[in-house]
Amino acid sequence: ALAGLAAAIPDQVRDVAMLAPREVMELVALGQGELSATLPSASVLPLVARWAQLTPDAVAVADTRTALTYQQLNTRANVWARQLRGLGVGREVPVAVVMERSAAMLVAWLAIMRAGGAFVPLDPVAPAERLRFQLNDSGARVALVSAGGEERVSGFNGLVTVLEVAADGAGYSHVAIDLPEPPIRGSDLAYIIYTSGSTGGPKGVAVEHRALAHLVAWHQAAYRLSQDDRTTQVASPAFDAAVWEVWPTLAAGASV
Repeated sequence: ALAGLAAAIPDQVRDVAMLAPREVMELVALGQGELSATLPSASVLPLVARWAQLTPDAVAVADTRTALTYQQLNTRANVWARQLRGLGVGREVPVAVVMERSAAMLVAWLAIMRAGGAFVPLDPVAPAERLRFQLNDSGARVALVSAGGEERVSGFNGLVTVLEVAADGAGYSHVAIDLPEPPIRGSDLAYIIYTSGSTGGPKGVAVEHRALAHLVAWHQAAYRLSQDDRTTQVASPAFDAAVWEVWPTLAAGASV
């Protein structure tokens, strides 16, 4: 770029070449790598549910307190999904999840989508003012929290119903419950994630099911995920990277 400026002053700064021809060719070559991925029709939900049939006893998710098999994950998500539907959660209805990283948090995410809704992951250690804004801005009228987490969302909005998701599985039915998958379209909302707010205030980004399904398909192909893999979920639940860490693994029958 400096050589170009020294040789001749351009009419527009945009006309200055920032890369040498060799560097341009290298970038083009990198962008043409071969990667084929079979894209799901609409949603990751059937991809996760099938493992409850194929490998029901395989560990789906584990934290420091508990481990859930695919059958347990499926059953518990169905129990909560049925309860959420009873509270009016249906297609594209936002449901806040104010929980720390845990197996129970993933049960909550899956249950909300099984009910047809869109999960809104919020960080339980975020400042109260931020949580208040996100809860009200998202339009969530139901919030799922960890044990003792009611205080984090109480008093924000009188219309919010707060449900506690037990981390150790207490209160869950262990009887398999059949819950038909909702008729999800690719354009339906899967989740709403909030930006950091560094440009003024947090902004909710609405992500469709097909976008999530495409990410999962690409991730599985790029990293060759299989049932034998074990992955870690380390990002804040309110950061979009957490989604990257969860759904490709569960859709592959692996363990988070």
